[in-house]
Amino acid sequence: AAGEEAGRGVWLAEEEETELRALLLARACEASELQQVRKLSASLLARLPPAPLLDDAVDSVRTALAPLLHGGGGGVGVGLAGAGPAEATAGAPSCLAGPLGLFYLCCVVSLHRAAAASVTCELGASLVSAACAEPRDAAAAQLQAGCRDCIARLVCAGVREETAGA
Repeated sequence: AAGEEAGRGVWLAEEEETELRALLLARACEASELQQVRKLSASLLARLPPAPLLDDAVDSVRTALAPLLHGGGGGVGVGLAGAGPAEATAGAPSCLAGPLGLFYLCCVVSLHRAAAASVTCELGASLVSAACAEPRDAAAAQLQAGCRDCIARLVCAGVREETAGA
């Protein structure tokens, strides 16, 4: 019941959760892995309690959105290819920036109510601004599509929250 008190449920001990998180991060961040496998790993990772990665993932996505928001030059974020290895204990890995990071956040906000509120407060305005920006290239357009998906999931999470309380 200790795991349940910490919000983790009772199906996974803390050590097992940490090990599973590390394995899923390694798979999601493996640049040579197929995109669908990396997305599956990110979606499974989002099913675990998001607290260890959420703040760093939000910061990584915010950094990836900066070129869209401020019209800077260069590429947009880190795409699904070219990400380096992950360290589960040192914040969000670089692969959780850009489109894969947005996908991870979309999954997290769909599964965890508290995370949806946190992401809305931290990134809501940036997501809307980035989604409405003029796309400069294919990478920017992919990132904007992720922003629109995340906005839709945040709206759905808010509606679910309101109808649950009614």
